Amino acid sequence: MLLSEVDLIRLEVLHLHTKINNLQSSNQNIRRSLGELREDYKDIEIRTNVCRRRCHSMSNDMSEASTLEDELADKLIEKFIEKDKELTKRENNPRKVVTADKSQKTHLFSSSHGAKMY
Repeated sequence: MLLSEVDLIRLEVLHLHTKINNLQSSNQNIRRSLGELREDYKDIEIRTNVCRRRCHSMSNDMSEASTLEDELADKLIEKFIEKDKELTKRENNPRKVVTADKSQKTHLFSSSHGAKMY
């Protein structure tokens, strides 16, 4: 059985409709995927901004910690210099040691304020 020209055209039209339907379906899938990608991009963008803020905050914290560390180091150096000066002064001016003469009587008296020599 031979198909008439009209039947051939109908088959061609049917074939073209099938192609159009497939293309429309593909187009819908692409649009859906694009929408999901946009949502993913927005989510990534939000997370990136959060990370940037955290990073900036951590950078500020580290800068503040470094400043505090420098201040503490300066104070420790100052205290060291003061102590060194004190020790040098003591070494250069030793205290006079008083020795008790055996003929003198000394008494140790304990009280609530501590031990005292008389």
